[in-house]
Amino acid sequence: LSNFLAQESCGQCVPCKSGGRIITEHLYKIENHEATQDNIDAIVNEFGKITNQTRCFLPTEEQILISSLLEKFPEEFRAHLAGPCPYHRNPELPLIDSFDEEAHQFKYTAKEEHLVWK
Repeated sequence: LSNFLAQESCGQCVPCKSGGRIITEHLYKIENHEATQDNIDAIVNEFGKITNQTRCFLPTEEQILISSLLEKFPEEFRAHLAGPCPYHRNPELPLIDSFDEEAHQFKYTAKEEHLVWK
């Protein structure tokens, strides 16, 4: 999700453009067991910069999303810093097709190949 938000940046705001990329790079290092506590500290430090003088809400979403994950799942982050991921998960993320304005709900693709995040 961080990578998606970083790529969706239009590039007009430097804090958004570079901050999202920096956060995503640190998260990849954590996921690939190439990180230390310094990487988490760098992510937290970037939160203070990413929303400075931006034109849209995208960098704020990045800050909210990642800071919430760090706050709610600290043991998972510590586990990734210590070595291979002890959590074997394959989250199911459906493909969002559209938004039904009347029902105020998203419509999802029911095809099996779209249900697994790869």
